[in-house]
Amino acid sequence: MVDLQLSDRVVDLAVERVDLAIRSGRDLSGDLVAMRLAPVRRLVCVAPSDLTKAGRPETLKQLLEHERPGRRTA
Repeated sequence: MVDLQLSDRVVDLAVERVDLAIRSGRDLSGDLVAMRLAPVRRLVCVAPSDLTKAGRPETLKQLLEHERPGRRTA
């Protein structure tokens, strides 16, 4: 039987008895064995209607300050 759990929280693998976890990032605990599965690209996407309402950010600072309803990682 396979029990699949999807979560955005960091799971304590030993305490929660998890056999396998897929994580992204570089911050790994020293007692874990890690293997690169694939490169991860990050994209910034916006609906044209949101650009019309809030304007188009021209700098990184403006992008970070830009009003956005949510964030997703592809």
